[in-house]
Amino acid sequence: MSTDSRSLQTLLRSARKVGSEYCWPATEAESVIRSLASTGQLILGVELWEFDSPTAQPRVLGWSEYEGDSGMSVEDSVAIAADQAIEAIWGHTGDLNLWVSITFGSPRQ
Repeated sequence: MSTDSRSLQTLLRSARKVGSEYCWPATEAESVIRSLASTGQLILGVELWEFDSPTAQPRVLGWSEYEGDSGMSVEDSVAIAADQAIEAIWGHTGDLNLWVSITFGSPRQ
């Protein structure tokens, strides 16, 4: 298993899983986005979530989504999408009761 695969598995183990989606406390979201990008993952979107109880389904407070740009390098697409995601959640990273669901995937090669 490559170092990037191990890093990705570590990030996923640190997440709260809701159905097939992963989320992290808003206070950790910027770090998680940067870590995902450093493993070459393209951030496809983020959602701001709030839970009424530990077993409740999340309430979606806002979202944004991104696409890689076929006119630029994979590395640039990954970096730009990460920056856009961080900008979208920036005002909420100190909110202790909020979570950020991060959708990501491998960029086209």
